Order: sequence, then C-alpha cells, then structure tokens
Amino acid sequence: MIDIAEHSVDTQPVQIKEISARQGISERYLGQLVISLKNKGLIRGISGKSGGYLLAKQPANIRISDIIETMIGQINVVDCVRNPDACDKTGFCEMRKIYSLVNDRILETLAGFTLAAVVESRKNAPPHTDSCTGCEKCSVRDLCSTSF
Repeated sequence: MIDIAEHSVDTQPVQIKEISARQGISERYLGQLVISLKNKGLIRGISGKSGGYLLAKQPANIRISDIIETMIGQINVVDCVRNPDACDKTGFCEMRKIYSLVNDRILETLAGFTLAAVVESRKNAPPHTDSCTGCEKCSVRDLCSTSF
C-alpha cells in the first residue's frame, strides 16, 4: 500500500512486477495480497498493458488498521476478547478485562494512523542507521522510520 501510494503518479497505476522489484516480495505473493485489498475496496485494478493498481481512496482516508485487518483479519490479542465462548473461564477471568483493554488500545493506535501519515513520514525522515533509536529530526515523531 505504501509503495502504491508513493509510486502511482498522476493516476498512473503501479504494476505488481514493479512493487516486487522494489520491495523484494514475490509477484505471486503480491498477487494474493492485492485480491484482499481489492475486495476490501482499498485498491482498484486497471486492466490492460499499462494496467496495475491504484489506491481506491485518498491515502488520508485509509487507516493503517484497515490495511492490517484486511491482511491478517481482526486484531485480537486472545480469542476470548472477541469471542467470549472461546474460553470456559471468561466469566471469572481476571485477565480478560486487561486483554480487552490492550486489544482496544492496539486498534485505537492503528486507526489513528493513516496511509498518508506513513508516506509523509517516509518522505521527511532522515536516513537512519540500524542502531538508531529515534530522533527529533522526524517530521512525524510517532512515525520515525525506526518505529517500524
């Protein structure tokens, strides 16, 4: 999604082979990912020789939580948070409230970031070394490239 957002210029679609080359991900695997992203309405496919993929919405309208949940399913730290019947201890478990709170905070955090914010942070972030632990130079401090 980041690659498509960064490389689809003037409604020019991005081809899977280009994403594959830049990201080091197999075309076959990317082909599987785009199906889910299309079905969720996050990207759209353009047919033809110059075809490829474009974002279906503006990057500012795509939440990171939407992308992640499209790829891996609903965020759920333990089964009983979303499905109380998954555990016979749900009614008296001391940890379930904590797990539920952690789950909610993860969702809130992911929903608080948009694809646009991630792309912007990549544009403005200085190059980092492997030993970087964050810095004051990033324009979007919470999205310092070392945070990922």
